[in-house]
Amino acid sequence: MNSIDTERHQVHTAAGWRTLSPQLWRLFLSLHQHRGHVVPPATLFGARAPFNGSENWGRESIRLLRRRLAGSPFRVETHRCIGYELLVDDELDREAA
Repeated sequence: MNSIDTERHQVHTAAGWRTLSPQLWRLFLSLHQHRGHVVPPATLFGARAPFNGSENWGRESIRLLRRRLAGSPFRVETHRCIGYELLVDDELDREAA
């Protein structure tokens, strides 16, 4: 079973399908395109304006994405001072990798 619905911007979790906001969907797709590799924050977030006026809006976006991905075969790892990596549990979702 595929765990991603690209038309609805959804990810399948143990609790069912979860819809990602447009911002989180873009972040997820960027990580998914580079899955298995560390992606620097500059690549993920570029020079976009701060999210809700917070200087930590990039980290906040990653935190929100992790919450939405809970129970799915996807996991976001932080590599301090380097970037973020999307890992896929191949046993749960061979088609997504």
